[in-house]
Amino acid sequence: MALPVLALDFDGVLCDGLNEYFTVSAKVYRELCPEIGCTGNLEPLREWFYRLRPVITHGWEMPLLLHGLMAGEDIQAMESAWPQVQQRLLRETGWTAQDLGQRVDEMRDAWIARDEQEWLSLHEFYGGVVAQVQRWLTTTPFQPVIVTTKQERFVQALWSGVGVTWPEQWLYGKTLAQPKTQILQKLHQQYGVIGFVEDRWEALTAVQQVPALQNIPLFLATWGYNTPAQAQSARQLGIQPLNLGEFCDPQSPWCRGND
Repeated sequence: MALPVLALDFDGVLCDGLNEYFTVSAKVYRELCPEIGCTGNLEPLREWFYRLRPVITHGWEMPLLLHGLMAGEDIQAMESAWPQVQQRLLRETGWTAQDLGQRVDEMRDAWIARDEQEWLSLHEFYGGVVAQVQRWLTTTPFQPVIVTTKQERFVQALWSGVGVTWPEQWLYGKTLAQPKTQILQKLHQQYGVIGFVEDRWEALTAVQQVPALQNIPLFLATWGYNTPAQAQSARQLGIQPLNLGEFCDPQSPWCRGND
C-alpha cells in the first residue's frame, strides 16, 4: 500500500544555501560584467543580497539581483516590486533568463567537477534537519518528498555530502519544468499529501489558489527565505508558521504523520 507523502521544499527549508548563492552569483556577475565585476568589491553587497533573497523565485535571478545592487537600485523598490525591477533590468542589460540560468548551472557544474568538497562547504543543512530527514526516511508512516526548483543533481550532491541517500523517485526538481502546484496535484491524486513545507510565500499562496489543493495543510518555514511580516500574517491565510525547533522535533504534532 502506497504511503501518503509529506512534500518539502529544499532551499530555505532543509538547506541554507545563502553563502553559495552569493558566491556563485558574484562569479557569474564577474563574467557578465568584467569591466565592473573584476574591479569592484562585491563583498559589501552580501548582507543586502541575503536580505533580498526572499524576492527570488528562480536561480537565474540571482546574478540579476546582484547587478541591481551593484548598479545602485533602490533597495525598497527591489524588495517590494522585484518582478517589475527584474524585467526592467533584463531590458537594460539585454540578458535573458535562459542565459542567466545556464551560466549559473554551468558555474556550479564546473565548480563541483573542480572541487566538490569546496562547493559543498558553502552549504549548511539547518540544525537538526539531517537527523529528522533520516527518521522520516526510515521510521515514519509517510513518504518525505522533495519538490524544488533546484537541479536534482545539485540536491543529490548535497545529500551525499552528509551521508543521506535520497530516493531519486521522490525528488522532483528543475528538470521536470513543472510548477510546484502541478507536481503537488499529481502527488495528491496518487498518494495523498499530508502537508507541504515551504519557505517562499508566493509558492504557498499559489497552492491556495488551486481548488484541488485547498485541503492540503500548508506550513511556512520561518527560518528560510521569507520576511517577518509574512510569518505574522500566515495564520490569517490558513498557513501554519513553523519554527526550526518544531520542524525537527520528532515529538512535535505539527505533521499528522507523527501521530
